[in-house]
Amino acid sequence: MEERYPADFYDVYESNNKQYIVVKTDFDQILYTSTLKAVNANTKEVAEIRDVYQNIFEDAGLGFDPVKIELVKKSELNIVPRPANYDKYPEQLSKCFY
Repeated sequence: MEERYPADFYDVYESNNKQYIVVKTDFDQILYTSTLKAVNANTKEVAEIRDVYQNIFEDAGLGFDPVKIELVKKSELNIVPRPANYDKYPEQLSKCFY
């Protein structure tokens, strides 16, 4: 995380020998389904329903697993990494790989 994202973008917590990363996203980074309207038998609207579809950060990259990279190398296969980064911080990605 330190290589890919600025420190003010996330917090790291540890509990029971496990680490948890909490990303500080904004509500405008959450995609919702269309709003559905629930109606009663008299077609009177009684509720609006809207579900979270996806958080834009969901597909962000956290790096490559060095153990898996070594396994691929030992198999004599070529590695073609396709790094992904959260669009909000593209400059961090280039610092990691170039």
